[in-house]
Amino acid sequence: MMEVVNQTKKIHLTRQTITLYLQAAMRYPVNFIGAHVVSSFFTLTQDIALPFLLARLVDVISRQNADYSAAYKIFWMIVVVLLLNFVSARLSFVFRNPLLSSTLRDLATKCFTSYERQDYNFFTNNFVGSLVARSNRFVNTFKDLFDVSVFQLTTLLIQLVAPVIILGMRSPLLSIVFLVAALMLALVTLGLGRYKTTYLRQAAAADSRLIGALADGLTNILAVKVFARGKFEIDNFQRTAQQKKEFYDIQMKITEKIRALRSLIIIIFQVTMAFVLIWLSQQQKITVGTILLAQLYLLNLTQSLWNLNRVTERIEESLADSAEMTDIILRKPLVEDVSHPEKLKIQRGEIKFRDVGFGYETDHDSGLLFKNFMLDIKSGQKVGLVGPSGGGKTTFTKLLLRFMDIQSGTITIDGQNIAQLRQDDLRGAISYVPQEPLLFHRSIKENILYGNLGASNSEIKKAALLAHADEFIQKLPQGYDTLVGERGVKLSGGEKQRIAIARAMLKKAPILILDEATSALDSKSEKAIVAALDNLMRRRTTIVIAHRLSTIRKLDRIVVLANGTVVEDGTHSDLLSQKGVYRELWQHQSGEFIGD
Repeated sequence: MMEVVNQTKKIHLTRQTITLYLQAAMRYPVNFIGAHVVSSFFTLTQDIALPFLLARLVDVISRQNADYSAAYKIFWMIVVVLLLNFVSARLSFVFRNPLLSSTLRDLATKCFTSYERQDYNFFTNNFVGSLVARSNRFVNTFKDLFDVSVFQLTTLLIQLVAPVIILGMRSPLLSIVFLVAALMLALVTLGLGRYKTTYLRQAAAADSRLIGALADGLTNILAVKVFARGKFEIDNFQRTAQQKKEFYDIQMKITEKIRALRSLIIIIFQVTMAFVLIWLSQQQKITVGTILLAQLYLLNLTQSLWNLNRVTERIEESLADSAEMTDIILRKPLVEDVSHPEKLKIQRGEIKFRDVGFGYETDHDSGLLFKNFMLDIKSGQKVGLVGPSGGGKTTFTKLLLRFMDIQSGTITIDGQNIAQLRQDDLRGAISYVPQEPLLFHRSIKENILYGNLGASNSEIKKAALLAHADEFIQKLPQGYDTLVGERGVKLSGGEKQRIAIARAMLKKAPILILDEATSALDSKSEKAIVAALDNLMRRRTTIVIAHRLSTIRKLDRIVVLANGTVVEDGTHSDLLSQKGVYRELWQHQSGEFIGD
């Protein structure tokens, strides 16, 4: 039963892939239709009209009283056909090339757009390298399929239909031989090809895993070097590569069987046609020109039938390669905007969690991290979130940013239910500085500007000064135009964090979330940035996640979370006097860090 369901899903994905490609191509109908029409005209002149004229020429000059005036007329007709053939060949690329460049651009944009709208959970479960490979295969597959449909399938269809009609006028038996052989080959191709497609898709999935493993190993190459785990990573990669090899071997065995059967059918076809031609000639039912015409058509058709093997393989492989990306394009994100979102009215930043229920495993209540969770944060209040690992601090911020949806209850900001807002509008009202700085492989200026795309150069510099980033930026050879490398690899941890803080300063949002924002800084830099953060937090509702308790002791309020529950709530001095969880955490610090 499961196999039937999977097969149905694969057929659905194939249809959806073709639909997506057609929709993209038909944005340029003139080029799409023109390429097919001109290609068809090329085949008609090259493979149908030219052999027909040559056959007529042979009939005319092979007669006892040859009519050479008629022969010269046919000659000039051949010249015209050859010229038309040349023009149509050039014209087909005039239509094809602009269509391909535009459609490939549109499909690449569609892939990126599909990724961008996915929820946070999607990216935590997929390798970046694998996602890049899927989108590249999806885009490149269109080019393969388009060329196959324009230059091969259209050609094959004309080479089959036109000879059947033309030869049928001279000898119905010849057209029947053509038709029967083509139908036999089509049935074999479609029947065995569908069986092979299953392994093609499995091979494509294995290829995505292989690319993902490669990207994962290269991204973490420093860890590989530091822990001397080169051999371990190579062995791990080889196991993944072996999985792809196994699917590829099965695929190749099936391919060889299909090729052998096709070759046998073509041999039978050629032998049968030769026998029929000899018999009809013996009966004086066909002319020498008809024999030549049949042979020329036979050569063209058998060549196309032989190429059909590669054509169908390309189609099967291409559709298998694109199926994974199609699945992502059709995937419904776990977090979606409502059909009619409310207009954003957030200005003060008052946050309320009311009877919130949330769990990563939602099958039963026991899997909930938050259950009937309640918490109010007043506008402009500076709140620290502390507690043991797994207590819910990071989950709290993810829910507030709506990276995940709650199962019950409501989260409101200034009275607005965040589930009724556009995600972009909501996140536009929140500045977020994570523990691991999020930097693009772009210039320092562009990374800071990301906080407010409309900011001026003076505003960028002011933000950098407040974040104490300007002092090291000025020392770089290209200053603010310095490229930071992938994920900011060219900068130190403290430098990256100061860039991230400058970006948050540039974003004028009423709510600020700091997730261990000073953890990567040395003590000197930290003291300077803490002062800058005081300016940043002024008149903003601020949530600070911290393990270094010294960084939050001056905040208005400290909330202690354990197992998804608020166990303590108050100022630093109040919580120390309660002799509870917070006091224990404080006493267990060594060098101002929470110990085990």
